[in-house]
Amino acid sequence: GGVKAIITTLSRGSGQLLTVFAMLLFFMAAFAIAGMAIFGLSFRRRCVVLERKIPACTSDSETGWSATCDFASDARGESAGWSTVYNTAGSSVVIPGYPWERYCKQYFLGDSKLPRWERTHIRTPEMDAAYPYDPVQGIYHSCQMGDFEAGGNDAVWQTCLEIGNPSNGFSHFDHIGGAILSIFQGAAPDGYYDIIYRSLMSEPDTPSAMIWILYFLLSCICTFLLLV
Repeated sequence: GGVKAIITTLSRGSGQLLTVFAMLLFFMAAFAIAGMAIFGLSFRRRCVVLERKIPACTSDSETGWSATCDFASDARGESAGWSTVYNTAGSSVVIPGYPWERYCKQYFLGDSKLPRWERTHIRTPEMDAAYPYDPVQGIYHSCQMGDFEAGGNDAVWQTCLEIGNPSNGFSHFDHIGGAILSIFQGAAPDGYYDIIYRSLMSEPDTPSAMIWILYFLLSCICTFLLLV
């Protein structure tokens, strides 16, 4: 019958299935190791807001849905309309468009062999001209690069903070287990864009062509083997 034919086919093709499975594991491990080398500890960083004055009529949950709003004074630009309402520092920045949050990179100066906390609050004129500086954390970062290039550090009201890995902590390249899961997600057609967006934003100094080539090969090889 039909069931017997299926079992017979699987039995005769078990060797070929094991070969395909072994190839899949090999390529997933290779891509996972490459991802760990490039994106290790990267997905946990996001752009967050610093505390700053905002118009009293700005409406969101952090301002009590504009409980202090006075449209008349706000329209006139009077200081009273700006004096009592602040952003809550540390809130993740929401961007227009997927993935709705901005991943970022932190820059530490000094001896790379030292722990990160010993490499903070080190400034150079070259880095001051290239990246925004967060005086609280003592680091340079890649948030609001467009505003920084237009208006300098005074125009920047965001910083880069480690707030945890996305997808409930499962999407990352911090160790081989998480990297394998991320590679598997990248090989799935409907999860591909999550990984590549995070990769491009969290490591802006890595050539984007290299990242696209990496994920193109991942899609061609691993997705093909999954469908075999």
